[in-house]
Amino acid sequence: MNKITQILIFITLSILSVCAASAQSHTIGIKGGTSMGFANIDSYTNMVPHLGNYEGSLVYTYSGFQKYYGDIQTEITYSQRGYRHQIMEDSDTVSTRQISSVEVPFLWRPNYIFSKDRGIVYGVVGMYLYYDISSTEGLLDVSDHNNLNTIAKYKYDSLKDNRLGIGVLGGLGVGWNIVKNLRISAEVRYSYAFSNVLRPASKYEGNPVQSTTSRVSLTFGLSYTIK
Repeated sequence: MNKITQILIFITLSILSVCAASAQSHTIGIKGGTSMGFANIDSYTNMVPHLGNYEGSLVYTYSGFQKYYGDIQTEITYSQRGYRHQIMEDSDTVSTRQISSVEVPFLWRPNYIFSKDRGIVYGVVGMYLYYDISSTEGLLDVSDHNNLNTIAKYKYDSLKDNRLGIGVLGGLGVGWNIVKNLRISAEVRYSYAFSNVLRPASKYEGNPVQSTTSRVSLTFGLSYTIK
């Protein structure tokens, strides 16, 4: 075992020891909801929001600091995002793509507790890592009540596509303890992925220079706090 590995293990164990010694509470929860996807892709015209995306998360929150410092939170999230753009000007046919990903956010969660510790209003801000696990693409006739004309599994190309990325997010939420330590919550969040969906033209000829995505999500959660 080299010295760098030993140092990393020591730092990790030290952090865990401090957290365990000063812990106020640990919270485990689940949440799920829907999102609206957006994209900023060079040369793609008339971009419109992509509706009908879903997401779900397993959430862990650590409250081991003084009250006004807030909490730290991490999640394992299955998410969908996507985009649509018009194939030709004045055409009723749009191209649509939906991307499914696994995300791991690292968040700071400042909060305000009220009503004798039963209610909470909180914010979340942080970064996340993601990996695109699958994708579909198709053509949509918007004049025919948004019926898909074709839909197929997207075939990834390691040279053309970028599946691994990083992003930032922020949001607001509210929660209420329905019984002791059991809380329901609702949250609105905006997530922006810095990484391009398609490798930029400088790396793959014919690709757009920029192809970033983002989404706005609404989720509802249930969590339990262990003190």
